[in-house]
Amino acid sequence: MSCSKDTPKTSLEKLEKGNKRYVYEETLDERRDSSRRLEVSKAQAPFAAVLTCSDSRVVAELIFDQGIGDLFVVRTAGNVVGSIEKESLLFAVEVLKAPIILILGHQNCGAVHGVLEDGDALELLPDIAELIKPAVDEAQGEGADRLRSAININARNMALVLKNDPRFAKLIKEGVLDIRAGYYDFNTGKVIFFDPILND
Repeated sequence: MSCSKDTPKTSLEKLEKGNKRYVYEETLDERRDSSRRLEVSKAQAPFAAVLTCSDSRVVAELIFDQGIGDLFVVRTAGNVVGSIEKESLLFAVEVLKAPIILILGHQNCGAVHGVLEDGDALELLPDIAELIKPAVDEAQGEGADRLRSAININARNMALVLKNDPRFAKLIKEGVLDIRAGYYDFNTGKVIFFDPILND
């Protein structure tokens, strides 16, 4: 099994630069053709793991302008971290040695909105809603402001779930892993990366 040669710092820089290319429609990544597919067919070495919402508009490889094999992506409604998501991300960092995990929330997240409004999400997605509810309870403001607040808090909370797990905490302490949270804006295409200290 191959592994990334990047560090947490260089991986974050790649995500930031890729998102900038995406926003300004500069040279988009060409590593999505048949030659790249064949190149990574026998092994993968993603430089980052990204947990995003399952929303059809949130496509990590496009948002960060990356090619086949560059990102290890886990998707779930509300970008929540339960046991299965945690194990998937553990595989990314323990086996594939991805040096950064990004938990990416996004504008107008339907799952968060559903919990905020006590809507269908509570009945349709009870397990997901239970994980999102602490962020909704903590969110401040009204209307769109409260929704964005809840989305950001939810992303931070999910990052903390990982940071507080001894298996991930050990890698962070060793300096081989960084865990970040972020917010993707549909209107601008920009990703805002939050401060790494999430529990201040």
